[in-house]
Amino acid sequence: MRYFSLTKINRINELRLPKVFLLVALFLLISVRSLGQPTADFSVSSTTVCSGLSVVFTDNSSNITGAPSYSWNFGVGSSPSTVTGVGPHTVTYSESGTVTVSLTVTDDNGPNTKTKTNYITVNTLPVAAGTITGNATVCQGETGVAYSVPSISGATGYSWVYSGTGATINGTTNAVTIDFASNATTGNLTVYGTNSCGNGTISLAHSITVSSLPVAAGTITGNATVCQGQTGVTYSVAAITGATGYTWSLPTGASITAGTNTNNITVSYSTSAVSGNITVRGTNGCGNGTVSANYVVTVNSLPTITGTLSVCLGSTTQLSGSGTPAVTNPWVSATPGVATVSSSGLVISVSAGTSVITYTNNNGCSITATVTVTLCFKTLNLTSVMLQGLYNGGGTMRQAFDEFGTAHWHDGSADHITVELHSAIDYTTIVFTATDVPLSTNGTASVTTIPANLNGSYYITIRHRNSIETTTAVTIPFAGSIINQSFGNPSFIYGSNLGVSFDGHYLIYGGDVNQDGAVDSGDYPPVVNDNFNYVSGYLATDIDGNGSIDSGDYPIMVNNNFNYIGTAHP
Repeated sequence: MRYFSLTKINRINELRLPKVFLLVALFLLISVRSLGQPTADFSVSSTTVCSGLSVVFTDNSSNITGAPSYSWNFGVGSSPSTVTGVGPHTVTYSESGTVTVSLTVTDDNGPNTKTKTNYITVNTLPVAAGTITGNATVCQGETGVAYSVPSISGATGYSWVYSGTGATINGTTNAVTIDFASNATTGNLTVYGTNSCGNGTISLAHSITVSSLPVAAGTITGNATVCQGQTGVTYSVAAITGATGYTWSLPTGASITAGTNTNNITVSYSTSAVSGNITVRGTNGCGNGTVSANYVVTVNSLPTITGTLSVCLGSTTQLSGSGTPAVTNPWVSATPGVATVSSSGLVISVSAGTSVITYTNNNGCSITATVTVTLCFKTLNLTSVMLQGLYNGGGTMRQAFDEFGTAHWHDGSADHITVELHSAIDYTTIVFTATDVPLSTNGTASVTTIPANLNGSYYITIRHRNSIETTTAVTIPFAGSIINQSFGNPSFIYGSNLGVSFDGHYLIYGGDVNQDGAVDSGDYPPVVNDNFNYVSGYLATDIDGNGSIDSGDYPIMVNNNFNYIGTAHP
């Protein structure tokens, strides 16, 4: 608004016009001047713009008088940021956010400014997509497989792309699911963010391998006829495309012993296996392929062997096999040095031992049996064998103790003895020896390992670790399979060489510690030394068998020494 000076008003007054007229004229002049002030205004082609893009500003000012001037300010991040002139003006924005724009119009009547706060909204592209997570291996026909990417800053939408075929992507957010058709193929999954400004940088490719079921199994090869009990039978099928494993089905009684989960297997058939079918199919992480055709296997029963399988040396035994024998070598002995066998199954013993006899029938199935050739034995039963050192009265003996004060032998015996058979012609010739023979507390002992071919007459001698060697008075016939002999009477003993107990039982003399055949001064030192050193245990110096070498061991040794007790034999 312009103002008038008092000088000009006074000049008007000098015209001597009526005062009312002058006031009206002044008011009209002021009103006209006020209506002439400009009104600044503007518009833009779009109040929303993407970073790096442009909009056009247009002047919409009014009430312009004279030659106006224009001053534009397009705000932060604009290019140009300020201009003059009416326009239109094209402006590019580079920084996201909201921008305030102003226009000042100046004419003859003065300036006027229009400011529009937060007038322009500047948007940017979404940021680059992150790493996709989800299964890297799927199966054809698998549905609802989840994939996701971290939220993309600035994105109002997500665009997912799969380079393979047969995949349906469900969803438009940062988390989607994919349905893979039965014919889907391997490919790469990518994603990028979108908004009104365009597309963000695409993610790294997430590789997805689409696996299919294994193809149908081919034809099985291998033995179609086997025997019960047969082992090491192999079967195979051509490698199945797409298979990472193999599932085999076998007849009842058959089992895989090698090659499990492969296309080549080794099978064993039990002795109760039955005929049946073999099948196979490929497997992988997606499931099972089509099973093969049945491979029919006939399992023949095993033959049997009957007959006596134990034979004495020099004898024979007849064996029989079930069914029809094989034409060639139906009977075979694994150890002909022990026993031979004829084509009819007659076993002839050769030497003591065992031999496996194999019988094969016309189906090619074999069975084995073990023939034992024994050197048949006689049994010698001894009675009334009483050891002076262990005699306990009443026709019984104590058990020999060890250093722990417990019975040394855990078989319940009083002690162990050695039994010898001596030649009737030359006593120094020993024809048989049995060592470590248990002697019961009631004086009985049995030797069951005397060869059956010892059919003559022999002296029987008993030895004990600290007793006098004692021999039968005469030779004893061994014609039968069981021989019985008592040592309970001096008349049965060579030289009547037995002692007598306090209660009238006859005893084998004790005290021969050094086993030189006599109870003499040579037996003293070891007993005395062990006694002096407090030695204990199952030792020859422990004559009374109490587990300790002490004064109790002296009486038997001293008395028998005094009485010149020694061995008597032929």
